[in-house]
Amino acid sequence: MNNNRLRVLIGALLTLLASAQAVADITIGVFPRRPAAETHQAFKPLEEHLSKQLGEPVHLVIPKDFETFWEGVQKQQFDLVHYNQYHYIKSHKELGYEVIVANEEFGNKVIAGALSVRKDSGIKSVADLKGKTILFGGGKKAMGSYIAPTAVLKTAGLTEGKDY
Repeated sequence: MNNNRLRVLIGALLTLLASAQAVADITIGVFPRRPAAETHQAFKPLEEHLSKQLGEPVHLVIPKDFETFWEGVQKQQFDLVHYNQYHYIKSHKELGYEVIVANEEFGNKVIAGALSVRKDSGIKSVADLKGKTILFGGGKKAMGSYIAPTAVLKTAGLTEGKDY
């Protein structure tokens, strides 16, 4: 997370939380999409800054796996949650979560799907994947490794189960 995005995130969170009276402990749950040490390093400045600005303890929670993270979301164990678009839509619909700030990566708020092929495969376009077997790196609820790549395929006119 670069410094500009971190400042925007901190500003939005402080604005939201500034009107709250003594909040007590604030828990930030972070979707475990990267190694825990990397995630901790990226979000530790947010934890420290919010704690200092609010004068309240702020705790960063990075669950060991998706199941543990999602259980925490469902039990509403986190005051603030950082996750992807799919998980927000699901938690908003099922649990009433609301967006207060959107993350940017590489200067963009939109997530993009990617498809990779071997250089010697002869595949030069998405249309060339018609009739091929495609391996996805995640389950059907994985934003970056299933939902976004299948959107690329659908945009190119390919239908799951028929064309791939």
